[in-house]
Amino acid sequence: MAQEGFAPNGHSRSQSDRLTANYEIVLDGVLWSLIYQGAGYELQVLTPTPFCLQVWHYAQHLRALRNSLVITSTGLSVSVESLIEQVLTDNNLAIEPSASITALILWWLNGGNEADLTTGLNNPEFHYEGKVFTLKPWAEQQRLFALNASLFHVDDHAQQNHYFDPINYLNLMIKACVIDLPEAVLDSLNAAQTTTLFNQVVQLNMPNHTGLDALLTGDGLTQSQQLSTYIAKRTLRLCKALGWTPSQVWATPAFEVDRLIAMLDQVETCSPLLPLSPPVRSAPQRSKLADAPDAVLIQIEDE
Repeated sequence: MAQEGFAPNGHSRSQSDRLTANYEIVLDGVLWSLIYQGAGYELQVLTPTPFCLQVWHYAQHLRALRNSLVITSTGLSVSVESLIEQVLTDNNLAIEPSASITALILWWLNGGNEADLTTGLNNPEFHYEGKVFTLKPWAEQQRLFALNASLFHVDDHAQQNHYFDPINYLNLMIKACVIDLPEAVLDSLNAAQTTTLFNQVVQLNMPNHTGLDALLTGDGLTQSQQLSTYIAKRTLRLCKALGWTPSQVWATPAFEVDRLIAMLDQVETCSPLLPLSPPVRSAPQRSKLADAPDAVLIQIEDE
């Protein structure tokens, strides 16, 4: 716990009181007074609970998300309690995360009021400090590579396990879709830039999570076997339906592959409105000499 008379970040309360707020926000029924200069600067919280949050970067966000993932009966979800605990630890804060403090931290992690949630397919560009980076949907081959690269083997001496890392999969998706963005720059993006980029890339790819859900809820096969089967069936199904080669499938944007798979699912599950009967074919007749166009007929009659 913080010492009496001091804010949890080490600033005295009198120092915090002398600062002038430039931003106010109501979260969970509580009015917060802040010194907010954007996601690229630290956030100073003045009242009602003084503390300070440092700039939250892309690499931190991925690490925190990975450590906060839990598998439930309905799939993957993020443990908010674990996420908030990691933020407090990274900022050396010893405060009790009330509902309102939790709401404020989540607001900060999502970029404050700067994150752009409107750009996507209509604006395939990412802007960073005056530079423009082109975004493109990732190809099926890149997605399959990310799937394979996100499946890890763990040998705990008692049994061999495979687990899927969705955060690594997300990271590889980001790297595949942003052209020529240095990895050091990517890792240093602030929360607003990270949220904006996440939103743009997800909108651009429109990933279908059905296959991933199946990998996480296996039916007796190891996940590596499931992944190989998933890739083979998906690829060969499109090759058969469209007359493509595997290379053509893998070069196709992943979201287009999703659309094609969905169309095939719809066609294969729908029954025709009316039963179709095969055409009735008449039995072949022998050709007659008299049917020839240059034939001369001689008719003989009895008198």
